[in-house]
Amino acid sequence: MEEGHPIYNYVDLNHWAWCSCVGDGMLFVGTLEGSVVRWDLKGWQEYTSIEYIPGGLDAPPPVMVMDGHCNAIRSMTYVDGVLYTGSLDGTCCEWDARSGEKMRTFVLPDLHAVV
Repeated sequence: MEEGHPIYNYVDLNHWAWCSCVGDGMLFVGTLEGSVVRWDLKGWQEYTSIEYIPGGLDAPPPVMVMDGHCNAIRSMTYVDGVLYTGSLDGTCCEWDARSGEKMRTFVLPDLHAVV
């Protein structure tokens, strides 16, 4: 880490992180509880006036928590303002990343079913 660049600690004591992704200045964390926690990231231009602090700074609290799965979120990706999450509950959800609205739920086939 170069001197002059702060580290922010993104902490949410109510959820266990499992996976994460970044898109359009937003940090998304998929949790073991089946929620998505979202923070808005600061632009790099805001970092230049802050002195580096060993151990980092605590980031502001999350902007929102999006609920929609009933088991751990194992995967996520961000494309053109839309967040997709895959869960151990057998579903994939499509979210409007800015508003947090769940737009669609896809039910995945049971790959372990006996045919």
